[in-house]
Amino acid sequence: MYEQGVIRPPSEALSLLIRVTRNCPWNQCLFCPAYKGVKFSKRSVEEVKKDIDSMADDVSGYSGVKTAFLQDADSLILPVNDLVAILDHLKEKFPKIERITTYARARTLSHKSVDDLKRLKQAGVTRIHTGMESGSEKVLQMIKKGMTPEEVVAGGRHVMEAGIELSEYIMPGVAGQALSEEHAIKTAELLNLVRPISSG
Repeated sequence: MYEQGVIRPPSEALSLLIRVTRNCPWNQCLFCPAYKGVKFSKRSVEEVKKDIDSMADDVSGYSGVKTAFLQDADSLILPVNDLVAILDHLKEKFPKIERITTYARARTLSHKSVDDLKRLKQAGVTRIHTGMESGSEKVLQMIKKGMTPEEVVAGGRHVMEAGIELSEYIMPGVAGQALSEEHAIKTAELLNLVRPISSG
């Protein structure tokens, strides 16, 4: 048996879901019900390795799988050495893996060095999904996002400099009518500063 989290990006529908953390370390965003009422915790490397072993034994379910997604909401909050150990084990057990992606919060990315992110790329991480939601500080505060526009830019630039694909999530209507213009303008400004790219 192995654990799986409750959500993943639509693009990861056929991916292995590797749960390296449980739930969300922030868990205060007003728009997100996914982890309400449950505590955040980090899983040990050994726990995750056992899950990967169980998946590898499930030949009927995962034979030939080529993509994997690290769960839950902010996987990169784990120490880089732990993540590399997990990724190395994943690739050993699933040698056909071609793409490994994960969610990460902008604040966490802003605290990761470019060198750390390069290590994760070398270990197999190909894309990071992150929720910008808005470039407006007023809107981010209103929805209790728990990060600043400056952290969005810093984190995004770290990812881009490390050579990892970056997928930024935006919520077009989240500001309501009163802040809609500021939301649109500030979000465009931040996207132009970060310049995220993806191969598809």
